[in-house]
Amino acid sequence: MFANQKLDAYERNRAIAIGDDEHQPLDTFSEAFHHAFLLITTIGGIENDDLSYGQKLFSLIYSIIGIPLMMLYLGQCAKAIKSLFPGRQIFLLALILIFSSAIIYDIIEQSDDDVPFLDAVFSVFLAMTTIGEEDSEIPSVFLYVQSLVGLSAISVACVVLQHEIEKHFQFYEIAFTHKVAAVERRIVGDGVDHVDHADHDHFERIPEEEEDIDVTEYSEM
Repeated sequence: MFANQKLDAYERNRAIAIGDDEHQPLDTFSEAFHHAFLLITTIGGIENDDLSYGQKLFSLIYSIIGIPLMMLYLGQCAKAIKSLFPGRQIFLLALILIFSSAIIYDIIEQSDDDVPFLDAVFSVFLAMTTIGEEDSEIPSVFLYVQSLVGLSAISVACVVLQHEIEKHFQFYEIAFTHKVAAVERRIVGDGVDHVDHADHDHFERIPEEEEDIDVTEYSEM
């Protein structure tokens, strides 16, 4: 099975290299399953030209339903992972998953066209972070297995890392908020003072006009 996948990847790369624009539709169940898996996990790497209009329409409907269900599954896995690896321990788990998956991938790909270990690490990282990779050579079965836990672990690690960054930048965030509030108060305060002065001048002019009117009336009498 792995040999067939490597042959398909080689033919696809060769077709791109010689400028062959022929489409390669999803003819087999394994290709359709792989396409569906890439959709609901949002890993990507979808070949748009390989899909017919009917397949594109089905992919839209399937993704709208499948992605929320996949997120629900990953959320439940994330809760279990956080209970087993609290705090910063999740970073250790994420590194172990990435490097162990890269080692297994490198062992599977032992051939004349051996994938460098750094490329294997990078490919696994792109898959686990759902960034995706065009023409990925990761075996499909291996991708499915590693994604069962890897996607949840990496997502939890990203959330923990986000909280750590927010803690380190909290002082600067508060200082920036105070600066913005001070500028806003100054702008609003100047506007209020300007309005108050205008109203005060207006009310000061009204008695003067009334006094002038009274004087003319008394002079006529």
